[in-house]
Amino acid sequence: DYSKAIGAQSQVASKASEMETARYRPQVGLFAESYAFNGDRDTSDGYTAGVYLKWNLFSPDSYGRQSEAKMKAAAAKAYSNAIGRQEQAEYQGLNDAIRTLKVNLNLLKNSRKLLDEQARVARTLFKNGSINALQLAEVYNRRVDLIKMQTEASLELIKRSSELVLKRGFVIPKAE
Repeated sequence: DYSKAIGAQSQVASKASEMETARYRPQVGLFAESYAFNGDRDTSDGYTAGVYLKWNLFSPDSYGRQSEAKMKAAAAKAYSNAIGRQEQAEYQGLNDAIRTLKVNLNLLKNSRKLLDEQARVARTLFKNGSINALQLAEVYNRRVDLIKMQTEASLELIKRSSELVLKRGFVIPKAE
């Protein structure tokens, strides 16, 4: 899921800003070595051990890095929040579109029933000679237009429903 990935990226940026504080802390280390001398007259051993302290107080590379990392973390968090809100708005928009399409399909279904009745009556009137062929063709033309609108609305409903399934992160369960 894209918003989860962006959220994880935001958390990484936040941790990176915390890590930048390490640049201002002292570094302490221990060291030890042993060595052997071999000369013409004798062989001898030597040892060295010590502790060192390293502190980059005046390193130009370190200045401003912590504040820059904090700003990057804040920007990543804001972007993550924006993506989350955008996905929520898209999800809500798809739900609203699906609801509206279902209502429209019901209205078109009712209109089709009325047009079917009108076509039946028009056929009877045409057989009786009360209306001409042009008027009968007009009734059938409106019926064809309605069927076309129903088909388009059904296809749009399928499209929006599939988009909603993808937004939800639909996973096909594995057969056992």
